[in-house]
Amino acid sequence: MLTLHFAPPRRSRRSHDEEGVEVWRDHQGTIVAWGYIEGDDHWMCWPRLADFHFDRANARVTAHAADAIDRLALIDLFHRSVVPMALQCRGIQVLHASAVATADGVVAFAGSSGSGKSTLAVAVAQGGRDSRRVWCDDGFVFHAIGDQVVTMEMPFRSRLLPDAAAHLGRTASKNARVWAEDDITARIGERRRIAAICELLPSNESGECRITPLSPSSGLLRLLTHAYAFTVREPSVRRMMFDSYAQLTATVPILQLTFPRGLDRLDELAGTLLRDILRISPEHARAEAR
Repeated sequence: MLTLHFAPPRRSRRSHDEEGVEVWRDHQGTIVAWGYIEGDDHWMCWPRLADFHFDRANARVTAHAADAIDRLALIDLFHRSVVPMALQCRGIQVLHASAVATADGVVAFAGSSGSGKSTLAVAVAQGGRDSRRVWCDDGFVFHAIGDQVVTMEMPFRSRLLPDAAAHLGRTASKNARVWAEDDITARIGERRRIAAICELLPSNESGECRITPLSPSSGLLRLLTHAYAFTVREPSVRRMMFDSYAQLTATVPILQLTFPRGLDRLDELAGTLLRDILRISPEHARAEAR
């Protein structure tokens, strides 16, 4: 469990252009935040919003927030951006992916910003009459337990673009583990097996949806591009991260999903996609990828 604590505002001791500072950008290349390690503390800095710091051994996350920032926005930043990095620093890996829990396991949709992860997860969850539900939104947590890799549920809120939210009618499916408005704790919840992970490749061309199985080595390289990582400068951290993703891709089908961009065929896609994905066993995926 990670708990958010509040402290007076303070200016970051380091700038984004200093040596040893990690910089995080949006899909347009604009700097949104930066981070650095100072002693045992890991710092994450959002200019004019807040600075957060945590260490690997302590469950406490401290926020030095600007006076003008809304408390709910600060808590959202904690859950959406800080918690994944804090978990990754503890050896629990997090993938930029949204996911759906089904009776056959959890199916994750990984991809870059704007690829449709959240929209597809909500659409697939709403499209079934069974117990499926949205499992996570842009923060797929997984961990190796012995020779198995499982996903772990964390509180979240689905964030959809306005047109997608209007099309789907709501922002999260039934039974989703949504954090409350004043929830300053992030607790690991239920653990489930992972049925498949799909990398989303939306296309501007019309055409049919195509599912392409990847080999474990190709899947490893693709998923690493979507991984949360505070830093890969430390060899021990880099090795732990690589080993975790290698074990994941060796045991779980990794697929690429190419589909037409836009909402006009979303319902049709969501209606059949899960069935087609769950038909692909790990053995079948490896055979198809050869």
